[in-house]
Amino acid sequence: MEPPVPPRNFTLEWVAVPMRDGVTLCTAVLHPTETTDRLPVLLYRTPYKIELDSSIRDIRELRGPAGRELATDYIQVLQQVRGRCGSQGRLTLRQPLRGPFNTGLTDESTDSYDTVEWIVTNIERSNGRVGILGGSYSAWVALTASVDPHPALRAVIATAPEIDCWKGDDDFHNGAFRLGNSFEYVYGMETDPGGTFTHFPYQSPDLYDWWLARGSAVNVAAHFEPTSYFHRLIEHPAYDAFWSEQALDRRLARSPARPVPTMIVQCLFDSYDPYGAPAVFAATRARDIHREDVFVAGPWDHGQNNRDAGERLGPFQWNAPTAEFWRRDIARPFLDRHLRDPAPRDASVPPAQTQRIHIFDTGLGRWAQDEVFAASRHTPLFVAPAHQLEWQAPSDRGQYEYISDPANPVPFRAPPIAPFYRSSSGGFPAIGGPTPGFGEWLLDDQRFADGRPDVLSLVTQPLERPLTVRGRPTAVLRAVSSADDCDWVVKLIDAYPDEDLQSPPLSGYQLLVASEMLRGRYRNNLQYPTPIPIAMACEYRFELSYAAHTFRPGHRLMIHIQSSWFPLYDRNPQRYVSIMSAVPQDYERATQQILFGPQGTYLLLPELDVGPGFGESP
Repeated sequence: MEPPVPPRNFTLEWVAVPMRDGVTLCTAVLHPTETTDRLPVLLYRTPYKIELDSSIRDIRELRGPAGRELATDYIQVLQQVRGRCGSQGRLTLRQPLRGPFNTGLTDESTDSYDTVEWIVTNIERSNGRVGILGGSYSAWVALTASVDPHPALRAVIATAPEIDCWKGDDDFHNGAFRLGNSFEYVYGMETDPGGTFTHFPYQSPDLYDWWLARGSAVNVAAHFEPTSYFHRLIEHPAYDAFWSEQALDRRLARSPARPVPTMIVQCLFDSYDPYGAPAVFAATRARDIHREDVFVAGPWDHGQNNRDAGERLGPFQWNAPTAEFWRRDIARPFLDRHLRDPAPRDASVPPAQTQRIHIFDTGLGRWAQDEVFAASRHTPLFVAPAHQLEWQAPSDRGQYEYISDPANPVPFRAPPIAPFYRSSSGGFPAIGGPTPGFGEWLLDDQRFADGRPDVLSLVTQPLERPLTVRGRPTAVLRAVSSADDCDWVVKLIDAYPDEDLQSPPLSGYQLLVASEMLRGRYRNNLQYPTPIPIAMACEYRFELSYAAHTFRPGHRLMIHIQSSWFPLYDRNPQRYVSIMSAVPQDYERATQQILFGPQGTYLLLPELDVGPGFGESP
């Protein structure tokens, strides 16, 4: 005979919370029943379907940013944003905050404000303090609440936030359009306003071939309504006011409102939003006069810190459950400090100092002992002859040459390439998980691209001492192209020894440490593109993604330089035409030359603890 099902240790109430324009939002309120104390409230606002299965008998079974480590000590409020899953109104993906691109009465910031007001007015057991948290889109929603915060909002935790979707988050990277990812996401979110993420019915086992046959973005626009967010992407390929006005790091940095203590969480293997977390932390540090903001960088894919124990990712096994550690020892104390009623303190004892920077070193496999957000010393690593990288600029001038062919673009991972989003039991797009989906592509062994004739591969000699990179490396390409427009991709790679005695299964592995892309027409001005002078040397300077990685002795630093990354990004026709609506005859091969010498190509590494024998930046 089966034992009886134990009673729930929480009560669940569904309510319709009114906004200032009369629209009501579908909201779940979960009250822990193991205590009768007045409790702080955690608010989670999301466009993804909230699924509270009736089989859940223990509130600690709940997954997500307010999961088991916090469940019994906080009241949780889970809310669907406008137009999703029972909430009234219409979903407008990444709706701009009120201003020139939103002249209405409401936005996500006002909806958060009105929800916090409802919480402190209507939840009797609330202690009057509210924290808001979320990941990805929901992290963007959470941070908008800080633009004009409610007085009761006392803490924010934002994991992998969408901050600037043109410079380096979901939709563009320095002007290069993330075609496949954006197409699937917008289709999935806009097709079913009821809340289910609809997966596009591809009729191909390999998206590389599928997208190659489709051509430019305009050829798939018929799948969307004229008011779709996808059409807005096509209409704004440059960094115009549409993008710069809603870049949240800029908005928060200039906001006159009271700063809300904020924890920004960077996932170091984030396939979706690698730009936002370090960008917003760097931009708002000047406002943090009380030194209450916290930055965390962990060895996770997109949102893994809220999903599982974080003991491993792809082929890499860490020394501890890193995500559990974050939830228990970093996030929980942060929320408790700002949301709970302060205990009486002995005035003769100075307040305890709290750590503000938590960095996991993905090369050493452990949390760093320092509190350095980014290294201040930048060490140049030069492209040199014989496919070498050197610490001193080569005295001889020369160049490498390859042909970039849009008919045969470099894939971003080894084909066959599966859909960017996979089916999930919940009402949201699955990311990461036990099988290596799109969420884990940054863990792919880069040997699949090494050796292609259209990928320039360069490498150092094996290191004799550890080399720690902390921050965003800067690529300085000096190059000549036969085209009047082209793309540049730079990847910084940790090349493992051919026989790695510490990790034999990783022998010869090429781990992607940092990477980024630049569309050449934006080399001088992000808002006003210009053609590239044909057959003339030009400089292209751009930052790679944030890294926190130690290259161990015996390992080598490797760089890949290429001109396509498909179908993660759309193909550049390599003609100065409208890329979004390019036609087949616009696509041309281009000869690319990467220059080396005293004024050649190099990579600036934000290096900690630099030793002797390393050169100065030219």
